[in-house]
Amino acid sequence: MCRSQVHSVRTAALLMALGATLLFGCSAANEAEEASGTIPVEQTSEPVISGARVVQTTFSSVSVAPGKSFTVSPACSSGVLIGAGFSTHFKTRVFASAPAGNSWSVSDFNPDTVSHDLSAELYCLTGTNAKTSVSSSTNATIRNNNVGCLTATCPSGSFAVNGGWNAGTAFHPYISQPDGTGWAVCGKNTDFFNTIKFQSYALCISGVKGSTTVGAQTSVTIARNANGVINGGPCPTGQLVGGGTFNLASNGFQGIPFHVFRGTTRVTTEVRNPDLSNSITVRASTACLNLSP
Repeated sequence: MCRSQVHSVRTAALLMALGATLLFGCSAANEAEEASGTIPVEQTSEPVISGARVVQTTFSSVSVAPGKSFTVSPACSSGVLIGAGFSTHFKTRVFASAPAGNSWSVSDFNPDTVSHDLSAELYCLTGTNAKTSVSSSTNATIRNNNVGCLTATCPSGSFAVNGGWNAGTAFHPYISQPDGTGWAVCGKNTDFFNTIKFQSYALCISGVKGSTTVGAQTSVTIARNANGVINGGPCPTGQLVGGGTFNLASNGFQGIPFHVFRGTTRVTTEVRNPDLSNSITVRASTACLNLSP
């Protein structure tokens, strides 16, 4: 069994070294050193809807060194977690983006020869009696240079407002979307030689009347070996933006999401087309939280 050394770096004032243990790591790519930290720099609040308000916290960029990975794990200081966003370079891989209690962890691996920045956003729901819990799928193995899909199901009396994934560093997601009362994720193992472990997660909300609806699906065509931006269909008036949903599979290729961020009415995703010869068509929508009076 292989082991991964994890080195945490917190940047509150000066860099401090801490030890931790990486969740997954049995492929050669997983031997990468990992660091973690959170740096809140800005908070904004959205208009109140049915007494509820979403507070967004933006975390400043951290640099991910070549051949290394970095994890940020921000937590809500008030209210309950309903989602997160991230921004990095298309040459890196966001191999984990998942809820954990009232925090959200985003992990990025940089296989490039130069450093790239990683930043994150956190979205917390206030002004309600809502409670959230995290459900996970079974732990599956994805074969080398192959794909896999898993669904995490919310317990009875709750429904998914968002979801995510956690896998080996060779993983990149190409589908993330609601599935019944849970959340489904599909991803690709880009390692040609080794298998990786993979789990999907659902962020489940209870304690309030309501449901998750999905905004209109939009599509965009991305030229070969290029980046494209797709805006999920907006949430109806009176509903709050939850998670972003995307399906980036096209013509046998899987687009690579590297920038996912939430607006006041929709979620926007920036995608890399890895196909060197053909364009791909990708689709996205927005998971909307409809709170009943």
